[in-house]
Amino acid sequence: DKPHFGVVDILTAKDSRMFSLKDVNGKTPLDCIPMQQWHAWIDFLYVRRDMYWPRRLVRVDGQEEPPPLSVELPNSRPLPDPESALTIDLAGLLVSGDITPEGVAEQKKEEDAEVVSTDDSSA
Repeated sequence: DKPHFGVVDILTAKDSRMFSLKDVNGKTPLDCIPMQQWHAWIDFLYVRRDMYWPRRLVRVDGQEEPPPLSVELPNSRPLPDPESALTIDLAGLLVSGDITPEGVAEQKKEEDAEVVSTDDSSA
């Protein structure tokens, strides 16, 4: 597998300090690079070193603020499920291989039909 450097450029264009953020295990994104890809990553980062790690003089530029998302509490900005999202039960059946994608589509149609008939009966 080749690294997707275009995606890295897009993500780090917002804030290159993402490279130093750690996950719950104390690992940075660069810690997770497979050894076989190290040379490609070294070349990629070397070319972009001034963009990702510009020289700064603290006495002139002042202390750099932490990345905005790093000071927010975990899970403080949850994303709502899309309207077409599967239920937890259906998603579990699908990922475990107990139902096919076609079976999920059929089950979803049945669930949607039940919701429509329930809405009709309550009117």
